[in-house]
Amino acid sequence: MSRRVRCMAMAVAVALPAAGLAQQPLTSVAEARIAVATGRYAEGITFLEKVARADTAWVSAQAELSRAYATLSRYDDAERVARSASGAAGGRAALVPLGEVLVARGRYAAADSTFRRAVAEHAADSLTAKLNLALLMKRRGDVAAAHAAFDAFIDVYN
Repeated sequence: MSRRVRCMAMAVAVALPAAGLAQQPLTSVAEARIAVATGRYAEGITFLEKVARADTAWVSAQAELSRAYATLSRYDDAERVARSASGAAGGRAALVPLGEVLVARGRYAAADSTFRRAVAEHAADSLTAKLNLALLMKRRGDVAAAHAAFDAFIDVYN
């Protein structure tokens, strides 16, 4: 889903309750993502936790669930969920959320490895993984390499 579509969906999700229209039960991972992004954590998490492992959307649901848990500082849950999903078929979708949890927990070497795996496996959010790698380089004090990585990242959008 493009950034533009996500932004429009979030705007609609915020506008509907403000217009007095009742919230409908969540029916998709995308709706759960919007619920979490708009502060309806319990609703989004409850939906994401119920997505069956056999469902084709399970890995993406687990990635979103990991992000939701991390937002609420539930790092043990976030890491457990992301690790489980990253080991499943199609698990590359959970690598960046896993790396982000590892960064939040101060496990930089493990995060670096996870982000590199996301890039190597061509995860859909591999650009985010590259940005996170650059941030880790800067954190380690390798400013020149970090700036080169930032420049390469910026070149993608120019």
